[in-house]
Amino acid sequence: VVPLAKGYLKGATPEDAAAFWRQIEALDKKVSATNIVLKNGMKRVKAMQLALAQSQAEMGNLYDQLYELRDALLIIDKTLNGSRAKQEVGELSNLTVGDRLSVVKMGNMSSTYGPTPLHIENFKIATAQYDAIRADLSNLLDKQMPDLERKLNESGAPWIEGQALPK
Repeated sequence: VVPLAKGYLKGATPEDAAAFWRQIEALDKKVSATNIVLKNGMKRVKAMQLALAQSQAEMGNLYDQLYELRDALLIIDKTLNGSRAKQEVGELSNLTVGDRLSVVKMGNMSSTYGPTPLHIENFKIATAQYDAIRADLSNLLDKQMPDLERKLNESGAPWIEGQALPK
């Protein structure tokens, strides 16, 4: 590509701009995948709640643990996507990963100048926010949820879709 005119501001090289676009794409893909995993985690918690309700187990401790897990997933969803209630009425809330990623994507969509300091800073913040969310979500889905499923099985709750076949 040959520029039509020399700009007044020195921008990034085309290679640097393209590399930044790839970084944006990679984070966007991770955020999309995380939203799907989060949605599936919520479905799994609902299935676990149903299994507990159909079991002969005492509701107390397991019931509380399930609702704590559900609440933790809802907090992650709010951190990742913002408050759905506030969004419905157009109320402003804290900037989310998606908000910051949108700023970066819109500012670089058809730009040959490359990322500005604003875009780079928003990308860094979005990446840091995402990394924290991913760590929390992994802990819930990889450690707490399987532990709770094991406790449900031990209490005689019915098999839940997605679990290993009963022995």
